[in-house]
Amino acid sequence: MSTPHSTATRKENPSPATPSKTIMAALLLSAILPLLDSSMVNVAVPTIGEEFRVEAAQVQLTVSSYMLAATIGIALSATATRRLSSRTTWLISVSAFVIASLLCGLAPNFMALVIFRVVQGLACGFIMPAVQSLLVDMVGPAGMRAALATIGLPAVVAPAFGPLFGGAIIAAVGWRWMFFINIPLGLAAIALAWRSIPTANRSPDPVGPLQIFSASIGLAALLWAVSAHNPWWALAALAALLIYIRLDLRADHPLLGMRLYANQAFSAVMGLCLVIGAVFYGTLLATVLQIEEWFEADPIKVGLLLAIQGAGAWLSRSLVKGPLAKVPAIPIIGGGLIAIGVGTAILALPAAHPLGPTLLIGHLIRGLGAGAGTVVALAAAFEVAPQAEAASASAHTRVMLQLGGALGAAGVGAWSASAAGLAILIASGSFLIGIVTLILFQFSKR
Repeated sequence: MSTPHSTATRKENPSPATPSKTIMAALLLSAILPLLDSSMVNVAVPTIGEEFRVEAAQVQLTVSSYMLAATIGIALSATATRRLSSRTTWLISVSAFVIASLLCGLAPNFMALVIFRVVQGLACGFIMPAVQSLLVDMVGPAGMRAALATIGLPAVVAPAFGPLFGGAIIAAVGWRWMFFINIPLGLAAIALAWRSIPTANRSPDPVGPLQIFSASIGLAALLWAVSAHNPWWALAALAALLIYIRLDLRADHPLLGMRLYANQAFSAVMGLCLVIGAVFYGTLLATVLQIEEWFEADPIKVGLLLAIQGAGAWLSRSLVKGPLAKVPAIPIIGGGLIAIGVGTAILALPAAHPLGPTLLIGHLIRGLGAGAGTVVALAAAFEVAPQAEAASASAHTRVMLQLGGALGAAGVGAWSASAAGLAILIASGSFLIGIVTLILFQFSKR
Protein backbone atom coordinates (compact mmCIF):
# COMPACT_ATOMS: atom_id res chain seq x y z
CA MET A 1 0.00 0.00 0.00
CA SER A 2 1.61 3.18 -1.18
CA THR A 3 1.26 6.21 1.00
CA PRO A 4 2.71 9.28 -0.69
CA HIS A 5 3.46 12.41 1.18
CA SER A 6 0.40 14.02 -0.38
CA THR A 7 -1.63 11.74 1.86
CA ALA A 8 -0.13 13.40 4.86
CA THR A 9 -0.85 16.97 3.94
CA ARG A 10 -4.32 18.35 4.46
CA LYS A 11 -5.66 20.73 1.86
CA GLU A 12 -6.09 23.95 3.72
CA ASN A 13 -9.23 26.03 3.36
CA PRO A 14 -8.70 29.34 5.11
CA SER A 15 -12.33 29.79 6.06
CA PRO A 16 -14.38 26.57 6.01
CA ALA A 17 -18.05 27.23 6.71
CA THR A 18 -19.65 26.01 9.91
CA PRO A 19 -23.11 24.43 9.48
CA SER A 20 -25.78 25.60 11.90
CA LYS A 21 -26.72 23.47 14.89
CA THR A 22 -30.08 22.81 13.22
CA ILE A 23 -28.44 21.35 10.13
CA MET A 24 -26.02 19.27 12.18
CA ALA A 25 -28.89 17.93 14.31
CA ALA A 26 -30.83 16.94 11.19
CA LEU A 27 -27.85 15.18 9.63
CA LEU A 28 -26.97 13.50 12.92
CA LEU A 29 -30.49 12.08 13.27
CA SER A 30 -30.43 10.76 9.72
CA ALA A 31 -27.01 9.17 10.30
CA ILE A 32 -28.33 7.35 13.37
CA LEU A 33 -31.35 5.89 11.55
CA PRO A 34 -29.80 3.20 9.32
CA LEU A 35 -27.03 2.27 11.75
CA LEU A 36 -29.33 1.78 14.73
CA ASP A 37 -31.91 -0.05 12.64
CA SER A 38 -29.52 -2.56 11.07
CA SER A 39 -27.88 -3.42 14.40
CA MET A 40 -31.22 -3.80 16.23
CA VAL A 41 -32.81 -6.15 13.70
CA ASN A 42 -30.05 -8.73 14.19
CA VAL A 43 -31.36 -9.54 17.66
CA ALA A 44 -34.97 -9.81 16.47
CA VAL A 45 -34.36 -12.79 14.17
CA PRO A 46 -35.64 -15.46 16.62
CA THR A 47 -38.72 -13.43 17.57
CA ILE A 48 -39.67 -12.68 13.96
CA GLY A 49 -39.24 -16.36 13.10
CA GLU A 50 -41.58 -17.40 15.90
CA GLU A 51 -44.31 -14.94 14.90
CA PHE A 52 -44.27 -15.82 11.20
CA ARG A 53 -43.44 -19.51 11.80
CA VAL A 54 -40.35 -19.58 9.61
CA GLU A 55 -36.91 -21.03 10.25
CA ALA A 56 -34.11 -18.80 11.54
CA ALA A 57 -32.19 -19.32 8.28
CA GLN A 58 -35.14 -17.88 6.35
CA VAL A 59 -35.49 -14.96 8.74
CA GLN A 60 -31.89 -14.04 7.90
CA LEU A 61 -33.33 -12.88 4.57
CA THR A 62 -34.55 -9.77 6.39
CA VAL A 63 -30.90 -9.01 7.22
CA SER A 64 -29.19 -10.10 4.00
CA SER A 65 -31.79 -8.50 1.68
CA TYR A 66 -31.39 -5.21 3.54
CA MET A 67 -27.59 -5.40 3.26
CA LEU A 68 -27.63 -6.19 -0.45
CA ALA A 69 -30.18 -3.48 -1.24
CA ALA A 70 -28.12 -0.96 0.74
CA THR A 71 -25.08 -1.88 -1.36
CA ILE A 72 -27.01 -1.18 -4.55
CA GLY A 73 -28.16 2.14 -3.08
CA ILE A 74 -24.57 3.09 -2.33
CA ALA A 75 -23.56 2.25 -5.90
CA LEU A 76 -26.27 4.56 -7.26
CA SER A 77 -25.80 7.34 -4.70
CA ALA A 78 -23.07 9.26 -6.52
CA THR A 79 -25.00 9.71 -9.75
CA ALA A 80 -28.21 10.48 -7.82
CA THR A 81 -26.40 13.19 -5.87
CA ARG A 82 -25.03 14.76 -9.02
CA ARG A 83 -28.31 14.62 -10.94
CA LEU A 84 -30.73 15.58 -8.15
CA SER A 85 -28.37 17.48 -5.76
CA SER A 86 -27.23 16.19 -2.39
CA ARG A 87 -30.13 17.95 -0.61
CA THR A 88 -32.84 16.36 -2.75
CA THR A 89 -31.19 12.94 -2.59
CA TRP A 90 -31.02 13.19 1.19
CA LEU A 91 -34.66 14.27 1.56
CA ILE A 92 -35.94 11.51 -0.72
CA SER A 93 -33.85 8.79 0.89
CA VAL A 94 -34.76 9.73 4.47
CA SER A 95 -38.45 9.98 3.52
CA ALA A 96 -38.30 6.58 1.80
CA PHE A 97 -36.59 5.08 4.84
CA VAL A 98 -39.34 6.39 7.13
CA ILE A 99 -42.12 5.04 4.89
CA ALA A 100 -40.40 1.67 4.55
CA SER A 101 -39.95 1.51 8.35
CA LEU A 102 -43.68 2.04 8.81
CA LEU A 103 -44.42 -0.71 6.29
CA CYS A 104 -41.97 -3.09 7.99
CA GLY A 105 -43.68 -2.52 11.32
CA LEU A 106 -47.09 -3.22 9.75
CA ALA A 107 -45.97 -6.21 7.65
CA PRO A 108 -48.79 -8.78 7.61
CA ASN A 109 -46.56 -11.72 6.64
CA PHE A 110 -42.94 -12.69 6.26
CA MET A 111 -42.65 -12.11 2.51
CA ALA A 112 -44.07 -8.60 2.88
CA LEU A 113 -41.48 -7.90 5.59
CA VAL A 114 -38.66 -9.02 3.28
CA ILE A 115 -39.93 -6.79 0.45
CA PHE A 116 -40.24 -3.78 2.73
CA ARG A 117 -36.76 -4.45 4.12
CA VAL A 118 -35.40 -4.32 0.57
CA VAL A 119 -36.98 -0.88 0.11
CA GLN A 120 -35.64 0.22 3.48
CA GLY A 121 -32.14 -1.04 2.65
CA LEU A 122 -32.15 0.68 -0.74
CA ALA A 123 -33.04 3.99 0.94
CA CYS A 124 -30.36 3.37 3.60
CA GLY A 125 -27.72 3.05 0.89
CA PHE A 126 -28.34 6.63 -0.24
CA ILE A 127 -28.51 8.28 3.20
CA MET A 128 -24.88 8.33 4.41
CA PRO A 129 -23.34 9.20 1.02
CA ALA A 130 -25.85 12.06 0.78
CA VAL A 131 -25.00 13.19 4.31
CA GLN A 132 -21.28 13.25 3.50
CA SER A 133 -21.89 15.06 0.20
CA LEU A 134 -23.99 17.68 1.98
CA LEU A 135 -21.22 18.24 4.49
CA VAL A 136 -18.48 18.65 1.89
CA ASP A 137 -20.75 21.06 -0.02
CA MET A 138 -21.08 23.18 3.13
CA VAL A 139 -17.66 22.96 4.79
CA GLY A 140 -15.29 21.96 1.98
CA PRO A 141 -12.60 19.26 2.24
CA ALA A 142 -10.70 21.11 4.98
CA GLY A 143 -13.74 21.16 7.26
CA MET A 144 -14.72 17.51 6.84
CA ARG A 145 -12.64 16.17 9.71
CA ALA A 146 -14.35 18.40 12.27
CA ALA A 147 -17.81 17.88 10.73
CA LEU A 148 -17.48 14.10 10.60
CA ALA A 149 -16.22 14.07 14.18
CA THR A 150 -19.84 14.85 15.06
CA ILE A 151 -21.81 13.21 12.26
CA GLY A 152 -19.61 10.13 12.06
CA LEU A 153 -19.85 9.35 15.78
CA PRO A 154 -23.05 7.24 15.42
CA ALA A 155 -21.09 4.94 13.12
CA VAL A 156 -19.14 3.84 16.21
CA VAL A 157 -21.76 4.18 18.95
CA ALA A 158 -25.04 3.07 17.31
CA PRO A 159 -23.90 -0.42 16.21
CA ALA A 160 -22.64 -1.08 19.74
CA PHE A 161 -25.84 -0.01 21.49
CA GLY A 162 -28.22 -1.29 18.80
CA PRO A 163 -28.39 -4.94 19.94
CA LEU A 164 -28.94 -3.91 23.56
CA PHE A 165 -31.56 -1.31 22.63
CA GLY A 166 -33.27 -3.73 20.25
CA GLY A 167 -33.47 -6.42 22.92
CA ALA A 168 -35.03 -3.96 25.36
CA ILE A 169 -37.66 -2.89 22.79
CA ILE A 170 -38.55 -6.50 21.96
CA ALA A 171 -38.96 -7.34 25.63
CA ALA A 172 -41.06 -4.25 26.34
CA VAL A 173 -43.34 -3.73 23.33
CA GLY A 174 -42.43 -6.24 20.62
CA TRP A 175 -40.22 -6.36 17.53
CA ARG A 176 -42.45 -4.17 15.34
CA TRP A 177 -41.54 -1.13 17.43
CA MET A 178 -37.92 -1.46 16.33
CA PHE A 179 -39.19 -0.15 12.99
CA PHE A 180 -41.79 2.28 14.34
CA ILE A 181 -39.12 4.09 16.38
CA ASN A 182 -37.48 5.18 13.12
CA ILE A 183 -40.52 7.25 12.16
CA PRO A 184 -40.26 10.12 14.69
CA LEU A 185 -36.49 10.26 14.25
CA GLY A 186 -36.76 10.52 10.47
CA LEU A 187 -39.59 13.03 10.56
CA ALA A 188 -37.67 15.18 13.04
CA ALA A 189 -34.63 15.14 10.73
CA ILE A 190 -36.75 16.19 7.73
CA ALA A 191 -38.49 18.94 9.70
CA LEU A 192 -35.19 20.37 10.90
CA ALA A 193 -33.62 20.25 7.46
CA TRP A 194 -36.50 21.40 5.28
CA ARG A 195 -35.62 25.09 5.40
CA SER A 196 -32.12 24.84 6.85
CA ILE A 197 -30.14 22.85 4.30
CA PRO A 198 -29.25 25.04 1.32
CA THR A 199 -30.05 23.97 -2.22
CA ALA A 200 -27.14 22.78 -4.34
CA ASN A 201 -26.33 22.80 -8.02
CA ARG A 202 -27.27 19.85 -10.20
CA SER A 203 -25.37 18.60 -13.21
CA PRO A 204 -26.54 16.51 -16.16
CA ASP A 205 -25.07 13.09 -15.65
CA PRO A 206 -26.40 10.54 -18.14
CA VAL A 207 -25.24 7.14 -16.93
CA GLY A 208 -25.71 4.10 -19.15
CA PRO A 209 -27.97 1.31 -17.86
CA LEU A 210 -25.20 -1.24 -18.36
CA GLN A 211 -23.01 0.65 -15.89
CA ILE A 212 -25.82 0.66 -13.32
CA PHE A 213 -26.63 -3.02 -13.88
CA SER A 214 -23.06 -4.33 -13.78
CA ALA A 215 -22.03 -2.24 -10.74
CA SER A 216 -25.16 -3.12 -8.77
CA ILE A 217 -24.99 -6.83 -9.55
CA GLY A 218 -21.23 -6.96 -9.02
CA LEU A 219 -21.22 -5.26 -5.61
CA ALA A 220 -24.30 -7.12 -4.33
CA ALA A 221 -22.90 -10.46 -5.53
CA LEU A 222 -19.55 -9.70 -3.90
CA LEU A 223 -21.13 -9.03 -0.51
CA TRP A 224 -23.30 -12.12 -0.82
CA ALA A 225 -20.27 -14.24 -1.77
CA VAL A 226 -18.38 -12.99 1.28
CA SER A 227 -21.32 -13.44 3.66
CA ALA A 228 -22.29 -16.89 2.34
CA HIS A 229 -18.71 -18.13 1.74
CA ASN A 230 -19.73 -18.98 -1.82
CA PRO A 231 -16.94 -19.09 -4.44
CA TRP A 232 -19.36 -19.24 -7.37
CA TRP A 233 -20.95 -15.97 -6.38
CA ALA A 234 -17.45 -14.56 -5.98
CA LEU A 235 -16.65 -15.47 -9.59
CA ALA A 236 -19.92 -13.93 -10.79
CA ALA A 237 -19.13 -10.78 -8.80
CA LEU A 238 -15.64 -10.59 -10.26
CA ALA A 239 -16.97 -10.90 -13.82
CA ALA A 240 -19.62 -8.21 -13.29
CA LEU A 241 -17.17 -5.84 -11.61
CA LEU A 242 -14.57 -6.26 -14.35
CA ILE A 243 -17.23 -5.36 -16.91
CA TYR A 244 -18.25 -2.36 -14.84
CA ILE A 245 -14.69 -1.09 -14.33
CA ARG A 246 -14.05 -1.25 -18.06
CA LEU A 247 -17.26 0.71 -18.75
CA ASP A 248 -16.50 3.22 -15.99
CA LEU A 249 -12.99 3.98 -17.23
CA ARG A 250 -14.27 4.59 -20.76
CA ALA A 251 -17.35 6.61 -19.80
CA ASP A 252 -17.63 10.39 -20.02
CA HIS A 253 -20.03 10.22 -17.06
CA PRO A 254 -18.93 7.30 -14.85
CA LEU A 255 -21.23 5.93 -12.17
CA LEU A 256 -18.64 5.69 -9.37
CA GLY A 257 -15.48 7.18 -10.88
CA MET A 258 -12.94 4.36 -10.70
CA ARG A 259 -10.26 6.75 -11.97
CA LEU A 260 -10.01 7.97 -8.39
CA TYR A 261 -7.94 4.88 -7.63
CA ALA A 262 -5.18 6.18 -9.90
CA ASN A 263 -4.53 8.55 -6.98
CA GLN A 264 -2.30 6.50 -4.66
CA ALA A 265 -3.35 8.52 -1.63
CA PHE A 266 -7.03 7.80 -2.31
CA SER A 267 -6.31 4.09 -2.83
CA ALA A 268 -4.43 3.97 0.49
CA VAL A 269 -7.31 5.60 2.35
CA MET A 270 -9.83 3.21 0.79
CA GLY A 271 -7.69 0.27 1.83
CA LEU A 272 -7.67 1.54 5.40
CA CYS A 273 -11.46 2.03 5.34
CA LEU A 274 -11.74 -1.62 4.32
CA VAL A 275 -9.51 -2.70 7.21
CA ILE A 276 -11.41 -0.59 9.77
CA GLY A 277 -14.69 -2.05 8.54
CA ALA A 278 -13.31 -5.58 8.99
CA VAL A 279 -11.55 -5.27 12.37
CA PHE A 280 -14.19 -3.16 14.11
CA TYR A 281 -17.64 -3.26 12.49
CA GLY A 282 -17.33 -6.83 11.24
CA THR A 283 -16.51 -8.10 14.74
CA LEU A 284 -18.71 -5.78 16.77
CA LEU A 285 -21.72 -8.09 16.99
CA ALA A 286 -19.52 -10.95 18.14
CA THR A 287 -18.06 -8.69 20.84
CA VAL A 288 -21.52 -7.69 22.06
CA LEU A 289 -22.71 -11.31 22.12
CA GLN A 290 -19.61 -12.34 24.07
CA ILE A 291 -20.29 -9.65 26.67
CA GLU A 292 -23.91 -10.79 26.99
CA GLU A 293 -22.73 -14.38 27.47
CA TRP A 294 -20.24 -13.38 30.16
CA PHE A 295 -22.80 -11.47 32.19
CA GLU A 296 -25.84 -13.63 31.35
CA ALA A 297 -27.41 -10.76 29.39
CA ASP A 298 -27.51 -8.51 32.47
CA PRO A 299 -28.62 -5.25 30.78
CA ILE A 300 -26.97 -2.99 33.34
CA LYS A 301 -23.51 -4.57 33.02
CA VAL A 302 -23.72 -4.92 29.24
CA GLY A 303 -24.93 -1.33 28.94
CA LEU A 304 -22.08 -0.11 31.13
CA LEU A 305 -19.43 -1.72 28.93
CA LEU A 306 -20.98 -0.41 25.75
CA ALA A 307 -21.23 3.03 27.33
CA ILE A 308 -17.51 2.89 28.11
CA GLN A 309 -16.77 2.06 24.48
CA GLY A 310 -19.05 4.92 23.44
CA ALA A 311 -17.17 7.21 25.82
CA GLY A 312 -13.94 6.27 24.09
CA ALA A 313 -15.49 7.19 20.74
CA TRP A 314 -16.73 10.49 22.17
CA LEU A 315 -13.27 11.28 23.55
CA SER A 316 -11.79 10.62 20.11
CA ARG A 317 -14.20 13.21 18.70
CA SER A 318 -12.70 15.86 20.99
CA LEU A 319 -9.17 14.80 20.06
CA VAL A 320 -9.87 14.87 16.31
CA LYS A 321 -11.38 18.34 16.51
CA GLY A 322 -8.71 19.61 18.92
CA PRO A 323 -5.13 18.36 19.41
CA LEU A 324 -5.19 16.14 16.31
CA ALA A 325 -6.81 18.68 14.00
CA LYS A 326 -3.57 19.44 12.13
CA VAL A 327 -2.03 15.97 12.32
CA PRO A 328 -1.87 14.13 8.96
CA ALA A 329 -4.59 11.55 8.45
CA ILE A 330 -2.52 8.40 7.90
CA PRO A 331 -0.74 8.39 11.32
CA ILE A 332 -4.08 8.88 13.08
CA ILE A 333 -5.68 6.00 11.17
CA GLY A 334 -2.67 3.78 11.86
CA GLY A 335 -2.75 4.75 15.53
CA GLY A 336 -6.49 4.04 15.63
CA LEU A 337 -5.91 0.52 14.31
CA ILE A 338 -3.19 -0.04 16.91
CA ALA A 339 -5.57 1.15 19.64
CA ILE A 340 -8.31 -1.22 18.39
CA GLY A 341 -5.75 -4.03 18.52
CA VAL A 342 -4.59 -3.15 22.04
CA GLY A 343 -8.14 -2.75 23.34
CA THR A 344 -9.26 -6.05 21.81
CA ALA A 345 -6.21 -7.85 23.22
CA ILE A 346 -7.02 -6.56 26.69
CA LEU A 347 -10.53 -8.00 26.39
CA ALA A 348 -9.01 -11.44 25.78
CA LEU A 349 -6.98 -11.36 29.03
CA PRO A 350 -8.23 -13.60 31.86
CA ALA A 351 -8.11 -10.58 34.16
CA ALA A 352 -10.67 -8.83 31.94
CA HIS A 353 -13.43 -11.10 33.24
CA PRO A 354 -15.42 -10.63 35.43
CA LEU A 355 -16.34 -6.95 35.31
CA GLY A 356 -13.38 -4.93 36.48
CA PRO A 357 -10.92 -2.15 35.56
CA THR A 358 -9.16 -4.25 32.91
CA LEU A 359 -12.38 -4.86 30.97
CA LEU A 360 -13.37 -1.20 31.23
CA ILE A 361 -9.96 -0.02 30.00
CA GLY A 362 -10.09 -2.43 27.06
CA HIS A 363 -13.45 -1.11 25.90
CA LEU A 364 -12.37 2.50 26.38
CA ILE A 365 -9.23 2.02 24.24
CA ARG A 366 -11.15 0.08 21.59
CA GLY A 367 -13.77 2.84 21.31
CA LEU A 368 -11.06 5.50 21.20
CA GLY A 369 -9.26 3.80 18.33
CA ALA A 370 -12.41 3.03 16.35
CA GLY A 371 -13.75 6.56 16.75
CA ALA A 372 -10.56 8.31 15.65
CA GLY A 373 -9.76 5.84 12.88
CA THR A 374 -13.23 5.89 11.33
CA VAL A 375 -13.76 9.64 11.41
CA VAL A 376 -10.33 10.50 10.05
CA ALA A 377 -10.44 7.79 7.36
CA LEU A 378 -13.78 9.10 6.09
CA ALA A 379 -12.55 12.69 6.13
CA ALA A 380 -9.25 11.77 4.46
CA ALA A 381 -11.09 10.54 1.37
CA PHE A 382 -12.36 14.08 0.77
CA GLU A 383 -9.01 15.63 1.61
CA VAL A 384 -7.17 13.70 -1.12
CA ALA A 385 -9.92 13.54 -3.79
CA PRO A 386 -10.89 16.51 -5.99
CA GLN A 387 -13.90 18.31 -4.53
CA ALA A 388 -15.71 17.83 -7.87
CA GLU A 389 -15.55 14.08 -7.15
CA ALA A 390 -16.96 14.37 -3.61
CA ALA A 391 -20.09 12.36 -4.45
CA SER A 392 -18.00 9.51 -5.83
CA ALA A 393 -15.56 9.63 -2.90
CA SER A 394 -18.49 9.43 -0.50
CA ALA A 395 -19.87 6.34 -2.22
CA HIS A 396 -16.47 4.63 -2.20
CA THR A 397 -16.02 5.15 1.55
CA ARG A 398 -19.39 3.52 2.25
CA VAL A 399 -18.66 0.60 -0.10
CA MET A 400 -15.35 -0.09 1.62
CA LEU A 401 -16.79 0.06 5.14
CA GLN A 402 -19.69 -2.18 4.04
CA LEU A 403 -17.41 -4.70 2.36
CA GLY A 404 -14.96 -4.64 5.28
CA GLY A 405 -17.80 -5.26 7.72
CA ALA A 406 -18.98 -8.23 5.64
CA LEU A 407 -15.45 -9.66 5.51
CA GLY A 408 -15.03 -9.30 9.27
CA ALA A 409 -18.42 -10.83 10.02
CA ALA A 410 -17.69 -13.72 7.65
CA GLY A 411 -14.39 -14.36 9.41
CA VAL A 412 -16.11 -14.38 12.79
CA GLY A 413 -18.76 -16.76 11.47
CA ALA A 414 -16.14 -19.16 10.14
CA TRP A 415 -14.14 -19.18 13.39
CA SER A 416 -14.69 -22.38 15.36
CA ALA A 417 -12.12 -22.04 18.14
CA SER A 418 -12.41 -20.07 21.40
CA ALA A 419 -13.65 -16.51 21.68
CA ALA A 420 -10.37 -15.55 23.33
CA GLY A 421 -8.45 -16.96 20.37
CA LEU A 422 -10.59 -14.93 17.98
CA ALA A 423 -9.96 -11.76 20.01
CA ILE A 424 -6.21 -12.38 19.89
CA LEU A 425 -6.36 -12.92 16.12
CA ILE A 426 -8.31 -9.68 15.58
CA ALA A 427 -6.03 -7.78 17.94
CA SER A 428 -2.81 -8.97 16.33
CA GLY A 429 -4.10 -8.30 12.80
CA SER A 430 -5.27 -4.80 13.65
CA PHE A 431 -2.06 -4.00 15.53
CA LEU A 432 0.16 -5.29 12.72
CA ILE A 433 -1.69 -3.35 10.01
CA GLY A 434 -1.51 -0.21 12.13
CA ILE A 435 2.26 -0.60 12.55
CA VAL A 436 2.77 -1.24 8.83
CA THR A 437 0.66 1.85 8.04
CA LEU A 438 2.88 4.04 10.23
CA ILE A 439 6.07 2.58 8.73
CA LEU A 440 4.86 3.19 5.17
CA PHE A 441 3.89 6.73 6.09
CA GLN A 442 7.40 7.42 7.41
CA PHE A 443 8.95 6.00 4.22
CA SER A 444 6.62 8.12 2.05
CA LYS A 445 8.04 11.31 3.57
CA ARG A 446 11.58 10.55 2.39
